[in-house]
Amino acid sequence: MQAKMNWNALLELYRSAQTARRLSPNTVLVNYNRLLLLIRFFGERQITPENVEKVHIETYLNLCIEQGNHAETVAGKLRTFAAFFTALIKMDVWERQSPVTGIAKPRAGKSLRNTLSIAEFGAMLKACNKKDYIGHRNYLLLLVIFDGMLRRAEAAGLRHGDLFLTDKRIRVTGKGNKTRLVPLSDSTIKELRIFLTKRCGDCSPTDFVFQQKNGKPLGLMHVRQICWRTAQKAGIQRTIGCHVLRHAAANAYLSNGGAINLLSQILGHESLETTMIYQRQNINDLNRSYLSCSPLSNVRI
Repeated sequence: MQAKMNWNALLELYRSAQTARRLSPNTVLVNYNRLLLLIRFFGERQITPENVEKVHIETYLNLCIEQGNHAETVAGKLRTFAAFFTALIKMDVWERQSPVTGIAKPRAGKSLRNTLSIAEFGAMLKACNKKDYIGHRNYLLLLVIFDGMLRRAEAAGLRHGDLFLTDKRIRVTGKGNKTRLVPLSDSTIKELRIFLTKRCGDCSPTDFVFQQKNGKPLGLMHVRQICWRTAQKAGIQRTIGCHVLRHAAANAYLSNGGAINLLSQILGHESLETTMIYQRQNINDLNRSYLSCSPLSNVRI
């Protein structure tokens, strides 16, 4: 490196470069949070830009896997780290080889991650105290994520101008800063109206729907914490994140007879092949159900 820079300085430099490239705010924020956690890991072990090695990043990724991160999540973190060091090299602030070079990408499984049942989701809703703002906000946040099958960044970025309640739709901004219209059920629209009337009397179209008590928008970590803390309150021992809600909702949609091509549009998938994983999971559920209830299960043959 031409001049010694600490991790925080390098991170801010990279974030500025991403912003200058006009990447979506959600993408910039996700990358920033991933790198921030890596840097904290480095700081706890006195790993500096001068002595970081491939083994350090491999150790961090293995720790993520031990903590329950799925292969595709870890692969996403690895892509972020690779892009970070590649950008620093191009900006001439990193003269060594990227410490990510040679790290094998974790192989993503072909089946869905652990999901949750409709009863468990209902228990999560009941665990929210709708009598105060925080509980009412969390209740509606979970409801919108599940019913709209939203990613957490899509839910956090929802503004009042994105709500088309008469049409029973909302506009969400997904990956690549692409927008799409997502339908919502009558029940969710009703709860949205109640929340807006009770909690958001003087909000403008540009205000975020889900805010902190101080009026600031919820961050991605806030949304993540709301999901897993509410699950804990509901007595669910597994780690439940927004994607678990999204997967469970998509699976329920297909189980209820929904069309795979329409599901792909709702989820914001660029390829139908990405959505086919839900159909394969649905078929697996059907097979398991049949095997347990087969008309031949009590017949000797």
